Amino acid sequence: MAARKKKKEFEVGNWIVHPIYGVGKISRIEEKCVNKTTSAYFRVEADETTYWIPVDSVEDSRVRKVISRSAFRRAVRLLKKKPEQMDANFKQRQSRIKKVLSEGLLRATMRLVRDLWARNRKKNLNDTERTALRKIMDNLAAEWAVVESITPNEATQKMTRLLNQNQTQVSKEDALDPLGKSVELV
Repeated sequence: MAARKKKKEFEVGNWIVHPIYGVGKISRIEEKCVNKTTSAYFRVEADETTYWIPVDSVEDSRVRKVISRSAFRRAVRLLKKKPEQMDANFKQRQSRIKKVLSEGLLRATMRLVRDLWARNRKKNLNDTERTALRKIMDNLAAEWAVVESITPNEATQKMTRLLNQNQTQVSKEDALDPLGKSVELV
């Protein structure tokens, strides 16, 4: 029953979040022939790409609608909470990152960003973790931009400010975020 409901909740014009491709808008439904079988697909236009999701198996995917403004604002509060210490074992940290990304749940993603950001403040992230954090933050900023009708850059600035509020004090050196992007602290 829940699977049928999920299929019906997606329609042309919806903003959605894909765990790999990020935020996109369903522009139309197209018939595509794959392996000699013709099926209906949602055509999704994302910032830098277009992707298709089979209409008949959308319930099997980890795609979700962009969350409501009030729910998003509640989730954003997690960025201000005290970070949880991440496991010292690299493989355990990688496992957590993969799990959160594959599930695509907003609150778990917010907690992961907060915790990776804090870990980088104490111990530099390795290249893999830094790349993951950058991609996750970019996807969150894209969703934030859609929810709040702002630019992704403005969303990134807001996110960085909230993450920096977790620090005891923000020095001029902290005006560069852990990913090396210049951020204006307002």
